[in-house]
Amino acid sequence: MNSDMYIGVDIGTTVSKGVIIDSNGRLINNFQCLHHYDKSDKAEVWWAEFLEIVSNLLNANNIARENIKAITISAMVPNLVMLNAKGDIAGETRLFTDRFAINEQNALDASDGTKWKNETLSKLIVLKDLINKNNVYSLLTTHCYIAFKLTGKLYCDLASAYEYGNVFDINSQRWNYERLSKIGIKEKILPEIISPIDTVGYISDWFAKKFHLSNNVKVIAGSHDSIATMIGAGLLYKNENLIYYGTFNSTAIMHYDIIDILCGETRDMPIEWTSSIPDSGPQFAQMCKIFANNGQYFDFDNLARSSLPGANGALFIQMPNLLQTSIASQSKGAFLNITSLVTHADLCRAIFESFGYGISAFWQVESFCPEKECFAAGGGARSDIRVQITSDILDIVQCKLENAENVVGTALIGIAAEDLELFYKLQLKRREQARQFLPKHDKIYDKQKEEYIKAIM
Repeated sequence: MNSDMYIGVDIGTTVSKGVIIDSNGRLINNFQCLHHYDKSDKAEVWWAEFLEIVSNLLNANNIARENIKAITISAMVPNLVMLNAKGDIAGETRLFTDRFAINEQNALDASDGTKWKNETLSKLIVLKDLINKNNVYSLLTTHCYIAFKLTGKLYCDLASAYEYGNVFDINSQRWNYERLSKIGIKEKILPEIISPIDTVGYISDWFAKKFHLSNNVKVIAGSHDSIATMIGAGLLYKNENLIYYGTFNSTAIMHYDIIDILCGETRDMPIEWTSSIPDSGPQFAQMCKIFANNGQYFDFDNLARSSLPGANGALFIQMPNLLQTSIASQSKGAFLNITSLVTHADLCRAIFESFGYGISAFWQVESFCPEKECFAAGGGARSDIRVQITSDILDIVQCKLENAENVVGTALIGIAAEDLELFYKLQLKRREQARQFLPKHDKIYDKQKEEYIKAIM
């Protein structure tokens, strides 16, 4: 008998991805595409990518379309998609990573010292006239916009609402209407807040007809990509830690059990990023183009593997000052200690080692001490040598699950919406099958870490 199937789609920083998993958690099909922002609004591009992904996922021979039970979307947040009363885009979509309204953000940061919490508010201050002139009816973030296109329902999930910073009131768990009113923004411009596993609605008739699906396919609220990443990586319990090898950020701690987060039973930020290395993913990809044959990660891995710990003294440091860069900064890298002894392979290994050194520097400055076990996720975690080097430098165990992708986590949210007990059992099963990377302590890393931290302070 065929199993029920669940579609997950993630709109990422540089790539949109989709998967189909069955009720046993098995990966049935996957597809991805790069963003190609042209003259179209970014939200229109995301919608076109979503349709392309669904089409490719369903076109495989092993997909019984009548078994598709739910679609869940995750995405980077908090982007701002402005809609008019007809549901059409009413102004340019703003990305959370852009530097739009940066002067207003800096001024707010200086006055209350909350840093990222003013990012959305500063954008709304600058966009106020456009919002009022264009009669903007609702502000959505990325995955909520896709779900709106599928169902016509306006909403924001609770976990994503926290990411809006001072636009959201943590105490009341409602939008900060008082602050919005002070800047001239209408109270009802932000949508209803629901939990990540709530059913938003069912796919529209035209979508069902286009893809030959049942009208009973549910659309699940979903959440932001960090929540999906935690689930994909296998996290379940309060205070478990994640090391993320991706475009932005590097380590995080989950403050609540994942079930509580999915059910909306949280009273504070569910996830805290404990260190951040801006643009680490794109920077690594650029280094692959420089050092590896045809820019292949596999070749880069082999070069790094052929070098010894400490990379012959070479250090790769993200510049400018790593500990002071914001998430939107354009970081650049620099090699230190280059001598005639340093080889091509050493330079590759130094880049891998820099990730661990950078995390260690953050943890030291923030006085953060994680548990001895962390879960690994992100595209860079596909490299076993990179994960092992990070374990060695940080002296921690890393657990890496098969298919530890945020888009798999997105699809698993769909299963959680259908059956929380089944979701929990699947996560336990996935965790049992995780590979462990045990640290091999090398004293040379202690010396290198000291030199790295000295160089960036």
